[in-house]
Amino acid sequence: MDGLDERLTHQLEQALRELAQSESRNRVLFEDSPLLLIVYDPANWRILEVNAACRRSLGYPAPHWLEQSLGFAVEGEQREVLYSLARKLPSVSSRSLPTGTIRFQHGDGSWVETEGVVQHFDTPGCRAQILILQDTTERRKTEELLRLATKENRQ
Repeated sequence: MDGLDERLTHQLEQALRELAQSESRNRVLFEDSPLLLIVYDPANWRILEVNAACRRSLGYPAPHWLEQSLGFAVEGEQREVLYSLARKLPSVSSRSLPTGTIRFQHGDGSWVETEGVVQHFDTPGCRAQILILQDTTERRKTEELLRLATKENRQ
């Protein structure tokens, strides 16, 4: 029996090391992603986690996020659109739904425009969802400037 116990102990230790390495890699992918990532609980809209890109782009420190519900910085009517998408997600066959444009109020009061998807993101003890967003603010400003320049050239 000692040989079996030793092998099982070794296999368990190896599996735990591999799990820790996998969790470490996933943590790096989450935290270092250039996309804005917001993990939340759709049962109560509580924010569970945000990554560095989200904190940086929207101007709120991590502790502030974790004290808020999902829509705290979302522009008025878009808040209900976001909640509607999150409620709809469990009933669709795809793993994600596009968000369209969502405007967040930056910590300094300015507005940040984003686009992305809402997706299932189960975590231990919680059937979470994740918003995966790209900051499109500068792109939209550039598009508007280009539109105005084109309009002026036509006149």
